[in-house]
Amino acid sequence: MTSLNKTKIANLVCITALAAAALSLCAVARADDGTAAVPAATPHTQLAPQPWQERRAQFAKIVGGVRAKDAVALKQFDDVLTEFDTKPLARTPLENMEILGVYYLPREGVEKVLPAVVLNAVLGWYDALRFGSQSGRAEISSNLFKMAFVVAGPDASNKAAKFFDERPERTEQLVAQGIAMATAHKDDPHYDHHWPTAFGLERIICAQQGPCEEIKALPENQWDEAWSQAQQRVRAYYHGSAPAAPKT
Repeated sequence: MTSLNKTKIANLVCITALAAAALSLCAVARADDGTAAVPAATPHTQLAPQPWQERRAQFAKIVGGVRAKDAVALKQFDDVLTEFDTKPLARTPLENMEILGVYYLPREGVEKVLPAVVLNAVLGWYDALRFGSQSGRAEISSNLFKMAFVVAGPDASNKAAKFFDERPERTEQLVAQGIAMATAHKDDPHYDHHWPTAFGLERIICAQQGPCEEIKALPENQWDEAWSQAQQRVRAYYHGSAPAAPKT
């Protein structure tokens, strides 16, 4: 990633101004079927945040700083993009979805970025099936799959929806490409696959010493089935229209 020049900074400020607003709107989200509101995939304040959650909060601050044209934030943002370009799985899938939505999706478009979105959706849901609780998975599923589109904003989201509707065969090819990428990296050691343990009511209740059952990881002899389920879930999700971004 080359240094940020003036033109790039101007474009970046426009992109991140919308993304910062979208990130704040992610505080409340609805389930995929539009039913009752579900707490968004954000750290539970009652509990000490996990390292990846602290990093995610820092990224949100950086995006806000870019919006304000802060020189330090611009340099930090460039560092984040450089890390993503050179080490695309250094962060959790949820974090990567936000990075894709903040910068890559609005700048490069859905056709180029969809494989990366699918890659992170498959890995993220596979992690959730293996290590998340039932309520944690509900919380994650209401955010993970549409996160990049919501953060990218209405314009990018609407363009993606149009692409999905008008080019279903190409969409299928891109989804298959993303799943193939995920398959090659499903055991990647560079990020914490247990990140889904940060979500769900069970963790809060247990921390408050209420009646609860310890969250147990899925037995390894069921991981192959979980991998198949993750692929099926993602393939079905992205064969429809992209979820609409909230209006700002």
